[in-house]
Order: sequence, then structure tokens, then C-alpha cells
Amino acid sequence: LGPSAGHACDAWQNYQQGSKHTSEKIIELPKAHVGKWPKWRDKKPYQEPEQIDWNGMKIVKICKDFYENDHPLTAARTPEDCEKVRLEHSISIVNEHEQEWQEVPKPIEEMEEAPFPDCVYNVLKEKGFDRPTSIQVQAWPVALKGHDLVGIAETGSGKTIAYVPPMLVHILAQPELKPGEGPVGIVLVPTRELCEQVQHEVEAFILADSTLQSFRVASVHGGTAINNQQAALLDRCDIVVSTPGRLVHLLNERMTNLLRATFVVLDEADGLLEEGFEPQVRLILGQIRPDRQVCLFSATWPPGMERLARDICKFAPVHINVGSTKLAACKSIEQTFHLIGSEPG
Repeated sequence: LGPSAGHACDAWQNYQQGSKHTSEKIIELPKAHVGKWPKWRDKKPYQEPEQIDWNGMKIVKICKDFYENDHPLTAARTPEDCEKVRLEHSISIVNEHEQEWQEVPKPIEEMEEAPFPDCVYNVLKEKGFDRPTSIQVQAWPVALKGHDLVGIAETGSGKTIAYVPPMLVHILAQPELKPGEGPVGIVLVPTRELCEQVQHEVEAFILADSTLQSFRVASVHGGTAINNQQAALLDRCDIVVSTPGRLVHLLNERMTNLLRATFVVLDEADGLLEEGFEPQVRLILGQIRPDRQVCLFSATWPPGMERLARDICKFAPVHINVGSTKLAACKSIEQTFHLIGSEPG
């Protein structure tokens, strides 16, 4: 848990809270799901999976809050200190006075302030993360507190690492998956290339430490044989990174289900809207229990995003904005422009 001498035990106990709260409950599926695959295609056209009525269902209790006690460095920050940190990182909380949650978790400045277990913390250090980036300064505390969140930050600012470590912490705290139960973590992205990029980031963690080596991540997208993806999903699969269209197809083909999914990410959410994936995103979220945790990350805040966030987040999300909401590439990326004249020849 990092070099927080004298406080690692407290942080580890906070992290372990999930194991105390999840073993007492067992999942009780609706009759349509007992002993056979859900009837998602029966008399239903393509891309219209049967919606699940979650009322009265007994499902696995989930743990989402890993911030029972702040790290001493975090706890010592006054409200004025927190505002200073946010100002230094150009962070604004758009809906800071939302009544559904008491207060926004305090930002962090040092890696050891986040209650990551060693298997996550050590990989971050090996990857050269000495301090969190601006989006991670506020997104890590919010996600680890269990809040839904909207994170708006420029391209190349570290949004993937803003959600991958909290997702791994979340999954570690849930009851162990069995083959065929479906994933716990869902990451929806607009392109095949981003699918593979996110899969690579997740695998960097699960391959680096024995604690996570039992985890399985599947990249699900078009342009690849569906049989291989089916095999990965029918086996144990903790995390699915997918384009929406392919995941809806796999649900319709009864190749997986989302009954255990509790951590959902929309990465490049503006791209999902731009590519016309909103109907599929809504269909997928309709297959996931309502007390899930949802994180939306985007470089822009286009029309329709607020409505989508409001509809799919069952709890008021903490809206984190870093810099401008207008489309922006990361300032650390050098760009060269060649002006070409418009005259003939």
C-alpha cells in the first residue's frame, strides 16, 4: 500500500471491507435465468435484449466504499487546502452542491494516499507513476469512495489509469467469479483500437503480481472471430472491454450475461455518442443491476452527454472537469501543422 508507514494496516483493512460484507448473501436469479441461458433472443429482434426486472431480486451484496478512513495526509487537508489543490490542477467540481452525497471526497496529491493494495500500487510505481495526474487527483478518491462519476479531461491526460486501478480494487473485494457467471467489470469503448489499448493496460496489472494473476480480461469487438470471444466469455472472465455493438450481439447469442457486473466504465463517452452507440449503451446498462457503479470519461461534454449520464447513473455522479470542456489534445503531445494553399496548382 505504498510507503505510508504506520498506516498501511488501516488502509489494508479499509480495502478488505468487501470480504466481510459479500459472503452472507447468495445470488437468486429470476426464473427465466435459472438453469438455462436468458431468453434474450426469443421473439425479440436483434439489439433488443429482454429487460430484467430487478425488483425483489436477491443479489450478491457489493462493496464499493474503500475510504472508511482517509490517509493522514488527506485527512489533514482543510477545505481551503482542497480548493488550492484543485486550482493547481485546474479541477472543478461541476455539481459540488449536489444533495445526494454529503461532500466530494478530498483530492490526493501523493500515490500512497489512495488505498491501493500492494499488487496495484507496485505496478503503478513500476510504470513510473510518481504522482497522480490531474484527473487522477480527484477521480481516484471519488471512484474508491464508490460514487458514480463523470470525468472530463483532455486526450492523453491519464483517464484510463484513472479508472483501471479502482476497478481492480472493486473486483478484488467481490465474491470470486465462477465460469459462466459473466464479468464484474465492463468497459465500453467506441473503437477496436481502444479496446486493445485498455486490455493492454489491464493486463499490465494482472500479469505483474500473483494476487491478480487469476483475473481474466477479454477484449470484445468486431473484426475478430467471434468464436474466440465466446470461449473467453464462457470461461471465467472478470473484465470485458468491448464495443457496444459486439457486446449486444454476444448477449443476444446467449454467450454471456451481465448479472454479476457492478463496475461499469464508458471510456471516450463522447466517441460512443458520436458513433451512434447510445441505443446499444442503454440496452447494455438495462442488463446490469441498478446499484452498479458507473464511471464516464470523456474529452468533451457534447449535447446529450448530460442526459445520458443522468439516465444511466442511478446515483448522482460527481462531475469532475479538468480544464476546458472543449475538445483539446494533451499539451504534452507535440503537434505539427502544415498549411496548404487553396489556390489551383
